[in-house]
Amino acid sequence: MKEFFQSVKHKWENIWLPKIQTKTEIELERDKTYETRWVWYHAVIAISCLMTNILLIWILLTLRGA
Repeated sequence: MKEFFQSVKHKWENIWLPKIQTKTEIELERDKTYETRWVWYHAVIAISCLMTNILLIWILLTLRGA
């Protein structure tokens, strides 16, 4: 009976539990570089969207007054 439960536990772990993977230093550095670039890229996009919205509001107010 004990062997049955151990085999069920082993099968359960192989199916449902995530595999633990370790990353090398090169992979960690690459991931950190990617995350940094991702943050800067999206910051630039957010600033450009803000500037566009300000410009559109200025145009709206200018045309509304005319």
